[in-house]
Amino acid sequence: MRRFRFDLQRVLDIRELRKLLAEENLGRCLREEKQAQSRLDQAYTLQRDVWDRQRAEAEGRLEPWTLKALLRYRTFVEEEIGCLEGELQGKKELTGQARSRAIACAREVESLSKLKDRRKKEYRDLYWWQQGKVLDEIAALWFNQGKRR
Repeated sequence: MRRFRFDLQRVLDIRELRKLLAEENLGRCLREEKQAQSRLDQAYTLQRDVWDRQRAEAEGRLEPWTLKALLRYRTFVEEEIGCLEGELQGKKELTGQARSRAIACAREVESLSKLKDRRKKEYRDLYWWQQGKVLDEIAALWFNQGKRR
């Protein structure tokens, strides 16, 4: 009997490569999301520092040019926070898409692997059924030869 060969092996190999690429893409997206979150956290820290400095300046003698500079800086920091929040939201969406793609690829590979295992089991069952059939024929020939003597 011929050796077991899975006809869809090339498809399975390609799907496994796609799964690896999807997982790599997911890792990259997670890393970029984490970096964006870190930049946003730094901007929030900077915003708190600006508020504290502005509060400290307001307690003492008010210098208009210092107050004006702090207000400009505070406005700049708040605009930067708005941009970073938008960027983070975009990164989260990309991460969600990459995660769903990785899950879909993993499911495809798993289903093809199960199909391969099922076909291999069917092949083994057929092989042993044919072997049993051959052994039955040999036993029948020996039995019939024993009767003739």
